[in-house]
Amino acid sequence: MGLTGGVGVDACIVAGGGFEALNNAVAVARFGYGNIAMLDVVAGEATVTLNNMYIVGFLAHKTIKGGLCPGGRKRMERLLSMIKYGRIDPAKLITHRFTGLESIEPAFQLMVDKPKDLIKPIVFIE
Repeated sequence: MGLTGGVGVDACIVAGGGFEALNNAVAVARFGYGNIAMLDVVAGEATVTLNNMYIVGFLAHKTIKGGLCPGGRKRMERLLSMIKYGRIDPAKLITHRFTGLESIEPAFQLMVDKPKDLIKPIVFIE
């Protein structure tokens, strides 16, 4: 909020960090216009927990949207096409690199554990 002079941001993307990151996004989203995209998958949780201090966000006309993959195959094909033609550089999202089929299980476990520095692991198969 300090960076925006207390106004807040127009949009936030939560790509990791679970409910703590979601609470932070609600806290910094702009009153009346803030949009939050929840891309994180929070597995094993029975309920969504928002901090009472930030619940006023729902009364401030902020929008939280999420989903596993809206658009399915067609959306994925468009994303891959944008990567292929250099319109998107996904390298900045890769925080953990693994090599070989034997690395699939540790990479998956990393996604389950969700450390704070995780955005996206990738497994290179040789």
